[in-house]
Amino acid sequence: MSALARCRCGGFLPARAETCPHCRAPAKRSLRLGALCGIVGGTTVAFTLMACYGAAPCDGDDCTDLPNRDDAAADAGSD
Repeated sequence: MSALARCRCGGFLPARAETCPHCRAPAKRSLRLGALCGIVGGTTVAFTLMACYGAAPCDGDDCTDLPNRDDAAADAGSD
């Protein structure tokens, strides 16, 4: 069973009501669309910043194991 929403007049709204049965005010829409837009917008900003500034810096010994693109291109041309 879903929770009932509250109107600005304080009355309870049925789940599919378009107007409040007490004061005839338009029913508030759920925040699902706002939450979805927030998630998509945040992800978009993160990808844009990563594209502009690159990935996070690498610390420790794991950074030395990454292949260098110039070495890979030189190895491919030496066959």
